[in-house]
Amino acid sequence: MNVFNAQRKFLKATLTALLLSNFLSAQVINDLEKFTIEASEGKKSIYDFSTDEIYERLKEQGIVLLRGFDVSTRDFLTFSNQFPDTFLPYQGGSVRPNVDGDPTAIIITEKDGNHSVYFHGEQYYQKIRATTFWMYAFVPPVADGATLLCDGRELYTRLPEEIKQLFMDKKIKYSRCFPLAQWQKIYQVTSEEELEPILNKQLINYFIDEESNLHTTYITEAIQQEKWGNSPIFINNALEILEDMQEMHPKHNLEKTKETICVTFEDDTEIPREVIEQIQQIIAEIKMAVRWQKKDILIFDNTRILHAREGFPEGSPRELVSRLSIH
Repeated sequence: MNVFNAQRKFLKATLTALLLSNFLSAQVINDLEKFTIEASEGKKSIYDFSTDEIYERLKEQGIVLLRGFDVSTRDFLTFSNQFPDTFLPYQGGSVRPNVDGDPTAIIITEKDGNHSVYFHGEQYYQKIRATTFWMYAFVPPVADGATLLCDGRELYTRLPEEIKQLFMDKKIKYSRCFPLAQWQKIYQVTSEEELEPILNKQLINYFIDEESNLHTTYITEAIQQEKWGNSPIFINNALEILEDMQEMHPKHNLEKTKETICVTFEDDTEIPREVIEQIQQIIAEIKMAVRWQKKDILIFDNTRILHAREGFPEGSPRELVSRLSIH
């Protein structure tokens, strides 16, 4: 019986992964032409742009793609450092290598996985998060592997009124669970004494069990306010977690690892599947794809734009450098 259940769970997980991959790889209706600035006689270098010029475009459109410029990794860092932003170390999320010891410049490669990742805002499972997401294509993927984008402002506008009201009435709760070695890596600490002020600053409730596993909860709204403008935005990590990770949490599957995350409403009731499917359908209609070219620089508003990753062939090289900042 246990073997049968394991096989059934494996088949279900495989089918779900295939459906999600197909969903993310489906035809993208919108393109990024209106957000793209190509190298030209007037703009031969990224240093020809003022910080105000970039941020005016970002405030208006939410996305800026710089293409065709001769840019090195060092240029990308120097260019972004010109902005009056506070760049953040990637603390509280995946553990990845960085550029020359700079904890604010993270390297994302095919070694992190070639699977698809569903739409989400970056680090919405904690209070302090970036307003701006920066990406640089050092090694673009040969096939697939696009970064997908969705305007959370337009997504909110298209939501049925009953779904808007549901998320206005009920907050969502992120529940995370990590073994000792993993939470020390994720939060870049060695002890609970170092961990406590970090979690308190993020308004994250936590406890550490007798096996030194860290359990956290963070309660927030699924509908947020964008940094530039008065529009409500549907942006969070709920959709990504429900698609990719929910069944991994011990409360759903005791056989799974303790390195997990799940999302529910604040009262621990589940977010209805039909609600998620309606939101996914809207996203499918308005999503955009960045088909990476070498030396592309992508900048987008993390208070407005959701992003995702299209799956790509195993073993295919893909190396991006990313930064998060608060403006």
